[in-house]
Amino acid sequence: CVELGDFPYELKLKALPAGLEQSLHFKTPLGSSQAQTFRFTQYLPKGVDFKCSIDNTADFEIAGTCKAEAAEGESGTEASVDVTFSPSMVGETHAMLTVSNPEGGDYRAALYGHCIPPVPQGPFVIASGGSVKVDFQNVFDAPTNYNFSTDNKTFIVKAGESIAPKKTTSIDIAFKPEGDAKGVVNAKLYVACDGMVPWIFYLEGTV
Repeated sequence: CVELGDFPYELKLKALPAGLEQSLHFKTPLGSSQAQTFRFTQYLPKGVDFKCSIDNTADFEIAGTCKAEAAEGESGTEASVDVTFSPSMVGETHAMLTVSNPEGGDYRAALYGHCIPPVPQGPFVIASGGSVKVDFQNVFDAPTNYNFSTDNKTFIVKAGESIAPKKTTSIDIAFKPEGDAKGVVNAKLYVACDGMVPWIFYLEGTV
């Protein structure tokens, strides 16, 4: 102040890494996936790319990088990246997500996944003499042999297929009713592999 003059102080400032930003909780049946968005705030006055990584790639998926726009003020700017939970087993699993940049620092989030047994899907409607494709993913991290079958012989499907890890295939089901049947014909498609309860898809044929 004018009367007393200036009193200088030396400030020693140290920026610490960001703590655990948040936790994301997922719940989905085996064979399905769920996506959520991780959001964080970056404070650099320029746009930068953050490297994204997860320490459990068997059950969680994420893009390798995400773009963060330049911060317009002291409050920073929000950036985000999508995380997908594609479980490979029934039960609980967890992982740690990290987004990092040499200048912008590291941001982390705890990921918690809950996988329940497969649930029936459908119905898939098929006209008489027609066919339908059912998409099915091998949720495991190794090639797996699957058997395909129906509980009604008028619905025709191939015997099975070996599917690469985390890959999706299309299962063709044809509906060929016999005789003079009319109305709606119901059936189930079973997709099975060793050690697992089968996945069930409801089929509905119309004559």
